[in-house]
Amino acid sequence: MGADTTSTHPPEAESVPRVGYQRALTPESILAVRPYALLHDGSAGPTSTFERVRNAGVQILTVSGEPTMDGFRDRVRTVGHWLGVPESADRLVAGIEKDIGEARRTQSTWTRPPRLVVLMAHGQGNAIAAGRDTRANALIRLSGATNAFEDYSGYRPVSREGVLARRPDAMVITGAAAADFGGLLARVPQYAQDTLFLLGFGPRLGEAVLGVTRFLDTHAAARAAATQTTRA
Repeated sequence: MGADTTSTHPPEAESVPRVGYQRALTPESILAVRPYALLHDGSAGPTSTFERVRNAGVQILTVSGEPTMDGFRDRVRTVGHWLGVPESADRLVAGIEKDIGEARRTQSTWTRPPRLVVLMAHGQGNAIAAGRDTRANALIRLSGATNAFEDYSGYRPVSREGVLARRPDAMVITGAAAADFGGLLARVPQYAQDTLFLLGFGPRLGEAVLGVTRFLDTHAAARAAATQTTRA
């Protein structure tokens, strides 16, 4: 058994051999762990590595990498069926759906969706903001918010002034960006968490959405309503 360097959950994942970064895998690193199969979500590579691994007799299973609830259900159920544990897969999906349902009930009480910015670290003292067509934007939508940077696609570097100009009601800050960038925007409510937890869209998806939703409910929903009243 082996895992790429971005696979850090559950804690047991830290104890298995590493085969390299998911987008720069080599046949040698994968075959060194003598795998029966290789599982990925379509974002790993390069393709030439997978071709050589397949030619060596390793089965390759590709699951949906779509950052949505439908994509999550498909991933879990595909893997559950492949491993012969479909009931376990269904229980996991049901647990996530329960968390998402609780989050939506909370969101239904808001006067308007809070404007949210998701920041990620980008070198010492810098950060990038998530636009549309990103996992972060998918998390924003599931959390009942609107993306203050949805007018562009992907990620781009931002300054403190650039963030404040978007008039966010709150920010979600991932990983090292919390230390490098968060303090500069102290007057905006901030929710800091691990990048994989927030954007992995794996077994902790329900926890991530519920966590962001509860944070927004406590720190940003009233702020968003007050802003709407002021503008009216």
